[in-house]
Amino acid sequence: MMQIWFITIIYLVYTGLVLITQEFGVKVPILLNMREYLFTHRKIFIFVMFLGYLLTILNCFIPTIPGPMVLGDLFVTIALLYSSIWYNINLFKSKGDIIIEQTRRKFNLRMAIIIFNIALLHFLLPHWVLL
Repeated sequence: MMQIWFITIIYLVYTGLVLITQEFGVKVPILLNMREYLFTHRKIFIFVMFLGYLLTILNCFIPTIPGPMVLGDLFVTIALLYSSIWYNINLFKSKGDIIIEQTRRKFNLRMAIIIFNIALLHFLLPHWVLL
């Protein structure tokens, strides 16, 4: 269904923007505002997390046509699952060591780039099988 496809792309782009906030938030203040709003409103944070899990399940069993019935959007599903787990981990995250935070920042930037690429390819070429 194309509605799931569209919501999935929006969700992946939003998650990518949240992930790059630590790296580019100072240069683009709207990213900081978006992240702070998400992290201060717990109900919205939980909604976004469960929306990711729901989209993961829906993309597993209702892929973009003409893909295969089970896991037609494999990389999209993996990116959605990673995003949902990331939100779940950050729901109860505590401040850690500086080295761990720097490593996490670099990893989040890499994952954001991967998620943006998956969302872009899924938007431009929605009918590619297993993408």
